[in-house]
Amino acid sequence: MRKIATILTAGLFTVLSASAFACPKGTQLQGGTGPNHKGGKCVAAGVVKTKKETVKATNTAKKEAIKTKDTSKHEAMKAASDTKKVASTTASKAKQEAAKTVKTS
Repeated sequence: MRKIATILTAGLFTVLSASAFACPKGTQLQGGTGPNHKGGKCVAAGVVKTKKETVKATNTAKKEAIKTKDTSKHEAMKAASDTKKVASTTASKAKQEAAKTVKTS
């Protein structure tokens, strides 16, 4: 009888210690450090993003930001170039008109 009680007690402690490290069904261990993720929390599985998904989203956001920055820079340079071209054309026309009036007078 004593052996049976010892075996049952050992089995009970084994089950209790094994379940102490597991999260409930439908959740995952998130965070924590060291063996057995000490200090981690059980979070719903749908909420946890993998590292690859997070990095991919970050890289996509960075690429979009760079693309937007380059586009706005290009548009600003184009506008400045167009403004210079218009000013140059206007100045050239004014010089030509002045030269025509000098010749005709």
